[in-house]
Amino acid sequence: MKKKVLLSLFFCGLFLITEAQWIPQASNFANPSRGIKDICAVDTNIVWATAYDGSSTSAPEIQEFTRTTNGGAKWKARSISGYTNDGLSMISAVDSMNAWIPVWFASGGGTIIHTSDGGVSWNAQPTALFTSPNGFPNVVHFWNINEGFCMGDPNGGYFEIYTTIDGGTTWVRVPQADIPAKITGEYGTTGLYCVVGDIVWFTTNKGRVYKSIDKGYHWTVSATPNTSEQMQISFKDANYGIVQVNVSPYNAYFTIDGGASWQQLSYSGNFYANDFCHVPGTASTFISTGADYTNNFMGTSYSIDDGLTWNVIPLSDTAQFLSVDFVDNKHGWAGNFNTDSLTGGMWKYNGNIFIYDSCAGFAAFFAKSADTLDLNTSGLCDFTDLSSGAPTGWTWNFGDGDNSTTQNPSHTYTTTGTYIIELTATKGSSCNSVHTDSVIVVNTSGIEKYSDGPEVEIWPNPAKDYLHIASSEIISTIEILNSFGQKVYNETHNSANSKLNVSKLSAGIYFIRIYTELGRTDGRFIITK
Repeated sequence: MKKKVLLSLFFCGLFLITEAQWIPQASNFANPSRGIKDICAVDTNIVWATAYDGSSTSAPEIQEFTRTTNGGAKWKARSISGYTNDGLSMISAVDSMNAWIPVWFASGGGTIIHTSDGGVSWNAQPTALFTSPNGFPNVVHFWNINEGFCMGDPNGGYFEIYTTIDGGTTWVRVPQADIPAKITGEYGTTGLYCVVGDIVWFTTNKGRVYKSIDKGYHWTVSATPNTSEQMQISFKDANYGIVQVNVSPYNAYFTIDGGASWQQLSYSGNFYANDFCHVPGTASTFISTGADYTNNFMGTSYSIDDGLTWNVIPLSDTAQFLSVDFVDNKHGWAGNFNTDSLTGGMWKYNGNIFIYDSCAGFAAFFAKSADTLDLNTSGLCDFTDLSSGAPTGWTWNFGDGDNSTTQNPSHTYTTTGTYIIELTATKGSSCNSVHTDSVIVVNTSGIEKYSDGPEVEIWPNPAKDYLHIASSEIISTIEILNSFGQKVYNETHNSANSKLNVSKLSAGIYFIRIYTELGRTDGRFIITK
């Protein structure tokens, strides 16, 4: 199944223009109307890209790519043999010789293929199984020649994600316990992901965003207000990112907490829907591309205010622009459709409108080993620095009077309460960023019981949605008080067992009073979100 709306776009005529900010390059594909499906710009000289047949909306899959090693002055296109009718999801490269492509099979299933000779030959890496009928590889990414991850649709009941530390010679599937469960009808999307440092995000067709902070080994998931469409995604640093739904009206959402929560992005101007990315080396600049000739929604636009306001790059709205990728504020490429091997197929950014910022992409961020600590077990919390932009200094405030300048400290809390942790990351004398989070410290050493009270059990503790109560006697009344002593629940009951909905209560420490004919039993529990 084809899952990226880009593939439905087709060639509608080549505009022989030289833009003020863009210059045309020949992608070198022998056949005309080859559109650029995906671009991986390694640096200012090395760029790889895959192609699709843009001659019609029903054109078959092709297995072609192109590569440049001199900034696009010359591109060399090739065809990958052995995969007729199969699809190339995207491409990830680390240098001029090594690249990886997820291939989905027309007959079902798929594989990851790798080249180490600049694309002359490609070899399948069979330990990433992607077995049929449900296997479907969507994304592959390598941080260097050894470390990478790949992601496919749910297979065997959960997302098929692999990691490797030897360039893909050995792929190891991530256990189901380390991946949040899929929802009904959910699958991944080809090529729609983003990486900042060790952090990686990918989107699903149900509007959810999966995230790993350790190069794909462990995952969390969050939901956006969109619940039924695919989304492009781009982050400028560890905290701020944008997703855009790629069907009209092209709703977009942003996050300021690394993807834990999402809000509507109320933008103005043309935020084109074919592709977009953050421009590295800039503080808040994103660029978008459009290729919708039929609805005259094509060209390139940019935002210098984190996606709030979009400005069309002069003259670019008379041409089709496909996938886009930038390496810095002066070097970027966007796909086009070629006329022949000598004409068109790629645009190279040649402008000067994106302003360099020496602190671009610099943002403090960290992970903690637990949201809630129980002194009955241990008050130890481990903190892992995930700041983007290569900080050189760290100052931690643990909220209880203690501090640290270690990059990845551990701290032991000794008193219950809610503590605000603050990390200030610095680089040189000019770049600094602050990130805060909190940890709840409780003590569940046992239920306090009056001598004449009934035997009572409550679970789970901590609770999230429901709290179960089992008593040796018929319960007449249940009261819940927050940590300030305010009563937040007071109801009569007539059963020895109760199930309370506590989902609307805020995270924190609560006290419970359970009344029966034998008297009152007091307990304590916590709620996490």
